[in-house]
Amino acid sequence: MKVKLWLAAICFPVLSFGQGVHFAEDSTWPQLQAKAASENKYILVDVYASWCAPCKLMDRKIYTNDTVAAYINAHFVSIKLQADTTATDGGVVRSQYLLAHQVITENKVDAFPTLLVFSAAGKLVHKVVGFQDTKAILDFTADAIYPQKQYYTLRSAYMDNSIEPSALPYLAKKAGEMGEGKLAESVAAKYKSLFLDKADDTTLMKNENLQFFEVFSYLFLPEGSKGAYFRLLTSGHVISVNPAVAQNFMKQVIVKEEILVPLANSSSATQSSWDSIQANIRNKYGVAKATTYLPPAQLNYFEANHRWPEYVALVDRLLHIYPAKKEGHAFGIIIDMPLTATTGDAWGLNWVAWTVFDGTADKNLLGRALDWVNLAIKIQPLDNVQYLDTKANLLYKLGRVKEAINVEQQAVAEDNAAARKLGQVQGGFAREYLATIEKMKKGMPTWKVRPAS
Repeated sequence: MKVKLWLAAICFPVLSFGQGVHFAEDSTWPQLQAKAASENKYILVDVYASWCAPCKLMDRKIYTNDTVAAYINAHFVSIKLQADTTATDGGVVRSQYLLAHQVITENKVDAFPTLLVFSAAGKLVHKVVGFQDTKAILDFTADAIYPQKQYYTLRSAYMDNSIEPSALPYLAKKAGEMGEGKLAESVAAKYKSLFLDKADDTTLMKNENLQFFEVFSYLFLPEGSKGAYFRLLTSGHVISVNPAVAQNFMKQVIVKEEILVPLANSSSATQSSWDSIQANIRNKYGVAKATTYLPPAQLNYFEANHRWPEYVALVDRLLHIYPAKKEGHAFGIIIDMPLTATTGDAWGLNWVAWTVFDGTADKNLLGRALDWVNLAIKIQPLDNVQYLDTKANLLYKLGRVKEAINVEQQAVAEDNAAARKLGQVQGGFAREYLATIEKMKKGMPTWKVRPAS
């Protein structure tokens, strides 16, 4: 933070926190620095916005907490800055406009609340964005007074090659949390190269290194099945790694080596090819992996090579084995849909239906895709505007234009109705769907038009 604008008085509206966190009022920045230096404290800056609900919640619930207040008051000189401007701002807030702009610009503040921690000399050392509950703010402020945990202190040390190697995993993880993905990867790769690539199994299985692997498992993928972590994960060792991370890592390695590489230069895989691949996976890694890893790879292969009859036949076969159900996930999982609160069998059906719509003009195949999306709508009758959009597009490509427009209009109406319940004027998909309706009325394609081969 540059000093020149901090010479302005930093004044705040009257803030009522009872015996909570003491936020300085009517103090200049040099006074705050002097106070921080004399009391051996850091400076905590809360950048908030007048409209920010999480900011107000922190004012009411967090800064008034006795434990939080005691810790912050003991270790920080604290101030608040309002980031936005309103017609009702008082004189003291208006006097902060230029300063607030500088804080936001120089410290890349783009969300509220943002908490910034400066040394007494005015150097930014730590930062966090968003609402912090009691535990989170205590963790953050504890890290903020400890140089080995201060993000910007460690970042500077890494840049000038003076960082302690033991701090690399923490810095890598923190850089990712701060949105500095390239830096995170650079730091993580350095730690991996310096330590983990040469480590024995005992070292690899230490908690701190397993936690590192959970975050940066993708760095170990190039080692494939010859890598140490892959060996440990597939050899029956009990390893305290997030099961989802472990399964995804093993899957990526096995799919690449056993499916993608053998088929890399082929567009004519036969059933015999698939049987051979499945047998190899089964013999090396067991029946479960052979059963679950192959179908999504087949679907991707058929899609990439425009083998749509086989794509549709495979989906139908999978639906026979794993029937799509209301609130079910079996079909969604077998086709490799990411499992979240909003996904499942219905979303899986919509996904494959849209893929067929976008890839082929064969009316028989489009008819099957229409059956799938109708099933999706049946098992998820609410919150399904994207399914209605898929249905409308399939109807349109099948030449049933009037029906298509009616269904797309229904999707717009339901999207807008859901938005109004949230106090919004228009749904998130409404504009796109209205443009689709115009295309339908004009007889224009609503699918990707690919150049003739």
